[in-house]
Amino acid sequence: MASKSKTSAAMATALAAATAQAVRMLQDPETRAQLLIAGNDLAARMRQWNDDRRSSGVYSPSDLPAEHATSGYNSALPAVGQERLERRVEKLSATLDMLRPETGASGTAFLDKVYQALNQIRLSLAVAKNLPLVKRKKAHREISKKLSDLETAVMDAALGNSPA
Repeated sequence: MASKSKTSAAMATALAAATAQAVRMLQDPETRAQLLIAGNDLAARMRQWNDDRRSSGVYSPSDLPAEHATSGYNSALPAVGQERLERRVEKLSATLDMLRPETGASGTAFLDKVYQALNQIRLSLAVAKNLPLVKRKKAHREISKKLSDLETAVMDAALGNSPA
């Protein structure tokens, strides 16, 4: 039992350090500027793509991927707990994948730190999945807090907001 708690403590420490490093990198003005430029370019390309699809008459709600039909997108029951956290990690990862081609050298270093933090969160989720209910819920709250901090920092950097 003691080794599990030592492993959990070490994992929590590593997760906190990776998240803190990613947040620090997001506070760098050059990195924030690169992310802002990349985010604006991505948004413009997405608007153009949507406009092109609408003007050609191709766009329709049935264009949604099949996996959305059974997920929280159309489901009456929202995703909760483990599934919700996993979905948040995947959405943030997909967003970072879209930003990667648009960032410069310091932006790439920042993204690498964010990916490292996301991998630590994934690992924490895998460990939490097998915990008893009370411990799992506590782990989920801690993971959610770290993920929220990371999401907020990425969003602030993309919008060009100064850190709080």
